[in-house]
Amino acid sequence: MTLIRPTVMRRCVRYRGIAATRLEKFIRARNLTPAQVGRASGVHRSRLKIWRSGAASPTVSSIRRLVRGMRQLTDDLHITANDLFPLDDDG
Repeated sequence: MTLIRPTVMRRCVRYRGIAATRLEKFIRARNLTPAQVGRASGVHRSRLKIWRSGAASPTVSSIRRLVRGMRQLTDDLHITANDLFPLDDDG
């Protein structure tokens, strides 16, 4: 008999193994691909995956590059770093 153990999930929803971080939600809501985001921001896809999963946080300069890339991809100049990462107090 096989014992099935319940999976303990963190507070975030997962999509194909990627945590639903603010960055991941932003990318998915706009139907962007990691390759598009990487090219527009000058960030390698593997580094982007680490940030999307929440395993690490980008540096300030990387956040700036991501914001510039997202603005370019979406033609929305009002995108801020807080739209991509939880920089405010309420997380």
